[in-house]
Parts: sequence; C-alpha cells; structure tokens
Amino acid sequence: MISEVNMAILACEWDLSSGQYSLDVDLILAVSVQVEQVQTIKAISDANIGQSVKLSTDGVVLNTLPPAVKLKIDKEITGILEFAQEGAAPVQTVLDITTDVKLNETELTKGKLVTRGAATLEVLYEDEELAVKVQSFVQALPFELVFEGPEIQGGMALQPRLKAQSEGYVVNDGKSVRVELKLAGAILLRDHQPLQILTEITAPGNQVEVRKELVAVDSFVNRKEQQATA
Repeated sequence: MISEVNMAILACEWDLSSGQYSLDVDLILAVSVQVEQVQTIKAISDANIGQSVKLSTDGVVLNTLPPAVKLKIDKEITGILEFAQEGAAPVQTVLDITTDVKLNETELTKGKLVTRGAATLEVLYEDEELAVKVQSFVQALPFELVFEGPEIQGGMALQPRLKAQSEGYVVNDGKSVRVELKLAGAILLRDHQPLQILTEITAPGNQVEVRKELVAVDSFVNRKEQQATA
C-alpha cells in the first residue's frame, strides 16, 4: 500500500513569559492521511457467447484515483489593522505576523469554482514604550477566488493547499498597521470514480469463451483527518 500524510498549522498562540525573553507556544495541527493500494487484476476484455444462455459473473469494484485538477493561486491582499485603543501606546515596530487562512464558503458547479475565505492575523509588535505585545484580528482580510475551466465538475472533492505570508508596515503615527498578504499554493479538485471490472463469466456447458488482460490500477482505500494540539 501507498500512504500519504499532510500536516498543516491551523492556529498558533503564544504568551510572553515573565521578563519577556521567551514565548510559550501552542499549536493546533491538522493531519490528513490517505492510503492507496496498487492492484493487479486479470480483467475480461472480450467475451464470445454462442447462444442465449444464463450467465454467472463475478468482479470487483475499484475506487480509482484520476489525477487531481490543480488550480494554482497567486493573489495579493491588503488591509489596514487599527490599533487605536484608549490609553494604549502607538505601535513602533512590527516584529512578526502569523497568518491563518481558511475557506468559509464554496460554490462548485460545472465549469466554475467560487470560494470565499478570510485571513486571521496575530501581530507581534513593540510599542513606543518598548513593551512587546500581541494582538489578534479575527477574519480581518476577506478574499474571493474564482476559477473557470471545462475540467471543473460539480460534486468534486475540494482539497485546499494554501500558503500565506504577511508583512506589516506602521502607518498613521502608530495607530494602524498596513498588511500586505501574499496568498499562494493551490486548490486540488478530486473526483473518485467507482469502476466495476468483470473477472469471471461462466455459463452451463462452458458456452462462453473469454479473453483476459492483466490490468494494474491504483485503488483508493481510505482517508482520515484529525486535529491535534502540540
């Protein structure tokens, strides 16, 4: 059997330890495992029946894995994050931005895919009083992706493979941060197609002649997804 494992970070949270010299980090991971197997089968490719007789058949049903439709993503998203809070010191330096991108809504029809999502940002920064702080902005940058093509069909399974990288720039005298997010990666569309293969045909008196060919196929076994905390 052939196994494939993918892991993605769904969320990253941290707290500053005392003295502000270290971070306590919590990760939420999404792990998906897919198992396939390569099978060799003697399949009936032709049959010759002399007269009308009652046939007995046997076969197997395979969940074939046709190549995925890969829709590449290259999109830039910008937005302004407001840090203006009563009594809070202005932002001086953006130290790091953690980006979590999720797709919230999908419309899949023949020839067209429209998906909408948003990016949640956690900004680690230093204010003008030299204090290091972190602030979260949930679903702060919405976006929409539109794909068109004859290879897109309704009912296909969607597997996002998104990559996001953000940079922040202090604006408005430290009251705001302008974020430039580059969204890359791809969306995979898969269509599991059950395929029935005849392996045996028999009739009383051996009145059926068959021709068999050796066929090697990749068959989908199972797929499982779960979340874990680290």
